[in-house]
Amino acid sequence: MALPFLLKHIISFSESLEFIPIPLEKPKRQI
Repeated sequence: MALPFLLKHIISFSESLEFIPIPLEKPKRQI
């Protein structure tokens, strides 16, 4: 429905994740 809005939100969210030093993709492997 509101694809442009969702895409913009996802992009901004992904950009904010870049500031997080902790890799969220594979935290279990480090443990």
